[in-house]
Amino acid sequence: MLHKTRGIVINQIRFKESSIIVRIYTEEFGLQSYIVNSVRSKNSKNNKIALFQPLTLLDLVVYYSPTKSLNRISEQRCSVPLTTIPYTIVKSSLALFISEVMGKILMHENEANLPFFDFLFKNIITLDLKTENLKNYHITFLINSLFFLGIQPQSTSAMFDTICLTYQTNNNVISPSIKETIFIDSYLENKVETSITPTERRNILQLIITFLGSQIDNFGTIKSYEILHEVLH
Repeated sequence: MLHKTRGIVINQIRFKESSIIVRIYTEEFGLQSYIVNSVRSKNSKNNKIALFQPLTLLDLVVYYSPTKSLNRISEQRCSVPLTTIPYTIVKSSLALFISEVMGKILMHENEANLPFFDFLFKNIITLDLKTENLKNYHITFLINSLFFLGIQPQSTSAMFDTICLTYQTNNNVISPSIKETIFIDSYLENKVETSITPTERRNILQLIITFLGSQIDNFGTIKSYEILHEVLH
């Protein structure tokens, strides 16, 4: 049966000679995987593969079956064109990082979560329009995501304690400095951010990623982490 839904592209992988399998976080069905044929061939029309880049916002008509792990797309079009994310190195690096983290967070989310979908959709548009203060965007994005995931700690110290309790050690976890704690707590309490150095930014991000790993099964490592660090340094 065909259904209309908005979607956010998470990632894609090659499939056979000219096709891809694309994972899309949909408004109606959560994270879904679709096979899209003939988008990598030289003769493909309208450059459809451009629609399946990380964080692209789509209006879709899709086939849906709860018993299938792989469905098909009947129609797709850009919902809100992204005018800067695909074309600037900082924003495209942020998009790659966010899409990788979201792919791990959403791997078991196969049902609709409208508040979280709206949060992602609006924040992608915000990133595309944003012209300054980009270096901390991914950190504030992840901190704000914790609320919608139902795992937001009350404070940085609670976050750190949860990590240590989960892994039964604090040997491999950098204890946050006072300034780093103030930065994270300011967002947990919806206050204005403070400025941070590249080293502090890296430490804060590592703490949040480690916290996510302590809360989400099979979270694993983030491959784009080091690339993003180099771009934002």
